[in-house]
Amino acid sequence: MKPDNVEVHLYLGLAYGKLGRHQEAIEAFKKAISLKPDYPVAHLYLGLAYSNRGRFNDAIEAFKKAISLKPDYPLAHLYLGLEYFNRGRYNEAIEEYNR
Repeated sequence: MKPDNVEVHLYLGLAYGKLGRHQEAIEAFKKAISLKPDYPVAHLYLGLAYSNRGRFNDAIEAFKKAISLKPDYPLAHLYLGLEYFNRGRYNEAIEEYNR
């Protein structure tokens, strides 16, 4: 494994997620982010891993970070909207869907 390769850690996190090993996925995505903090895709997947672990506030923050790095990132807006919807924050969900 290439320890300083961002993509390797991203794909490792995705593999862990598919195996249901969400905590390990979180650690892999965090490593990718530590190597490249301005990588919105890693923040998006970190948010999904947090959501799968029931860490909804952390998921929201990760999705917001992805959006701050790439404001026109449709998947980040979608997943942030879904997270808001699942928390009963319907007006915020609609705003994200509209974006």
